[in-house]
Amino acid sequence: MVSRKNPKIALIMQSQMSNKVQLELREFVAGHTDVGLRLDIFLSSRCSDLSRARVQSLIDDGNVMLGQQLAKRSYKMQFGDEATLRVPPPEIALAIPQDLPINVVYEDKDEIKLIGTMKKASRLMIIGMTDKNDQTTDHYSMMGFTKAYNTAKKSCS
Repeated sequence: MVSRKNPKIALIMQSQMSNKVQLELREFVAGHTDVGLRLDIFLSSRCSDLSRARVQSLIDDGNVMLGQQLAKRSYKMQFGDEATLRVPPPEIALAIPQDLPINVVYEDKDEIKLIGTMKKASRLMIIGMTDKNDQTTDHYSMMGFTKAYNTAKKSCS
């Protein structure tokens, strides 16, 4: 019998599209204090590394068995129920770059002047006010701005 506090965790190897994928099996047994809990709440309370939404998704995808039967997330736990949770590795989504048309909706003339000035300047001085209404002056080096701006502009056009 599997202890409630120390779930039996086993790794099995499953071949999927000729790639080896590790599935983690976790087994739990309901105790007296678990009687009447929904299955998804029972499992998410035992698996601190999985959110309740993830547990619900695993149940809906057929990765949870009660005894020898597939389980529903709304199942109410009874004393001695044995739940087996299969946790497949997370799917990796690859971002594929795409050429998307970008329409400039708004261009501020002052912003265009500022960028022109920044391209010519070696440093930028900003005079402002602090939260305590004290005047503050900040200096920023503009070295490399023109090159960075031109590179960004070229890659965006």
